[in-house]
Order: sequence, then structure tokens, then C-alpha cells
Amino acid sequence: MWLKTCKYKKRVLLTGFTLVELLVSVFTMVLIFSFGYADFRDFSRRKSLEGAAKTVESDLRLAQQMAISGKKPREPAGNVCTTTNLNGYYFSRVSSSTYRIEADCVGGRVSVKSNNLTTKFPGITLQSFTGILFNVLGAGTDIPAGVPREIRMVVSATGETRIVSVTQSGEIR
Repeated sequence: MWLKTCKYKKRVLLTGFTLVELLVSVFTMVLIFSFGYADFRDFSRRKSLEGAAKTVESDLRLAQQMAISGKKPREPAGNVCTTTNLNGYYFSRVSSSTYRIEADCVGGRVSVKSNNLTTKFPGITLQSFTGILFNVLGAGTDIPAGVPREIRMVVSATGETRIVSVTQSGEIR
């Protein structure tokens, strides 16, 4: 409300908004906010999916680089890889949101890194895929020729999908 004083009369007039004007302005603000929030939520989900895909690609490249170097894991002390030959590094799905990298040696596997996507990217799941073995010294992968292996990530709320694929030669796309 505003106070107005008339120049010629010594009376104070009270002026303000009507109930209809207030309702129209509040309704307009609610509409603008709801559209903006929906767009932001979709944008946030897309960016989260892209981030998860980049994280998976990065960890695939890590497994590939460790296999190319042929370096055996030293931790935990006395693991099976310290006394046997290294075949490569294995990238596998543990659950719908977790995957891990393991050193694959003649006597078994030793976990090198585990990553839970849900902690960093809520609402994103990994669909089932067959693990990928990156062979030592750049000898490629265990993937058959012409059939790239796909790692599919899905946003649970919208069903939007992002695919990271690995070819027989070890190319990650």
C-alpha cells in the first residue's frame, strides 16, 4: 500500500493492489518458475549422464594404459600377480551402478580400482555388459572382431541412454 497526500486536501488516501492483480502476478511467477525448474532438471540429468560416460571412458583408458605398460599391481602385498604372469587388465560390471578394474594374472584377479557411479551420479545405472580384458603390451582386447562391446548407461527417471563402446583393437568411443 502506498500513502498519497492530496495537494489541496489534507486527507491521506490509501492505494494498493486488488486481490485479482495479486493473484495474476503470483500465478505468473509460479508458471515461470515451474518451466524453468523442469528445464533445469532435464539439463542437470543430461550433464550427469555425460559426466558418467566420461568417467567410464576415463577408467577404460586407465585399464588400457595399465595393460599396455604391463605393470603388475603391488597392493595388496603378496597378491597373486607378484609371482605369476600378467595377462592384462579386466574391466567389469559389479552391480547396476558399480564397476571395477582388476589385474588378470595366471593365478587369478586382483582388484585395482572400484567405482560406484551412484555416489557421483545419482539415478544413472549401468546395463549388463560382458567384461573387457585389455591384453598386455598393446595386444588388443578379448573382444571378437567386428562386434564392439557396448557399455550402456541409462538415466532411471527419463530412460535417456549413453553408450561407450570398445573395439577389438582397444579403441574406446
